[in-house]
Amino acid sequence: MEAVHPILNRQIDDLKGIRRGQVDLLAPEALSRAFLPELVSRMKDSHPGVVLNVNIRDNRQIHRTLLSGEGDLALVLDPEEMRDLVVIRRMSFPLGFVCRPDHALARHAAVRLAQCADYPMVVPEQPLALSSVFERLLERGRIIPSIAARANNVQMIISLAMTGIGICFLSYLDVMSEVMRGDLAFVPLVGANVPHLTLALVHDRTRQLSRITHLVETSVEDIMSRHVV
Repeated sequence: MEAVHPILNRQIDDLKGIRRGQVDLLAPEALSRAFLPELVSRMKDSHPGVVLNVNIRDNRQIHRTLLSGEGDLALVLDPEEMRDLVVIRRMSFPLGFVCRPDHALARHAAVRLAQCADYPMVVPEQPLALSSVFERLLERGRIIPSIAARANNVQMIISLAMTGIGICFLSYLDVMSEVMRGDLAFVPLVGANVPHLTLALVHDRTRQLSRITHLVETSVEDIMSRHVV
């Protein structure tokens, strides 16, 4: 009887018109290490006939690219202009410090910037958006960090954190996979002026979503809900 169920499910999907097709998803590179592989794997398991075309774009250009018709859905970080878009789901990722699990900082549930000032740090550089955020936090707190290294690439910063050269200022999104594997620890930064990184799932307000696109939308929403920190 169990063997009949997959056949029956495929027949139902055929009737619904959602067994085969493709969806174009626009996303920034920051999601390519943990979030997007999980999404592609989930779609392949649940709907093997649906092809998810993941297009990695500059986060600043995703809004314009989506409106030009080059994508069905988009994931965008810290969206600014949303007038022409429908926000399907929005979530926030905390900013904080990343360190090895055996580091003294890893024992804290959360920290303030002043508590971290004496630890050697790997500081984010331009063009990383976190660079200007970190500089503003240092200026407001009148804190002079102990700089071990500087890097303008997230993967390089993560690699340096793993060596133990210093603690690193990143978002939870950047190190999600390493934290889940137990390779690194993430300690949220708290304080009145500490922002969060926002991730939004959006689509063009003028376009009607297909049934297949709604399937992808549902999977994205589920993954987002499970990664709330």
